[in-house]
Amino acid sequence: MMAAQRAKPPQARRPYHRKETRLDPRPDGPLLAREEQQLVEGLLAGNEDAVRALYARFARPIFTLGLRLLGSAEAAEELTQDVFLAAWRKAARFDPSRGRLSTWLMTIAATVLVVNGGEPIRGGM
Repeated sequence: MMAAQRAKPPQARRPYHRKETRLDPRPDGPLLAREEQQLVEGLLAGNEDAVRALYARFARPIFTLGLRLLGSAEAAEELTQDVFLAAWRKAARFDPSRGRLSTWLMTIAATVLVVNGGEPIRGGM
């Protein structure tokens, strides 16, 4: 059999319902409004790259806030998980005209703590 006649291996297909968006936020410094909007849109669309980028950029500051306020790494980890779960559930509520994405996430963290008297919620908000 000649090389040209060989069947090509099937290529992995991406689900047709997901919009391909390039997420390439800068690794440091504040995000541009356009980059924040891309992350939120990706979060709404269930884009795993957007979730990873959001977590990579904002998990540490949220964890640090939790560690300072709660005093334990375990509680800070729970808080961080609760914040990202709430952000995923409430992504449609993010309004860039009201503030930055980082401010919105920190507000979620503060809300989680206030609602529970200083303790993170098991299972998210």
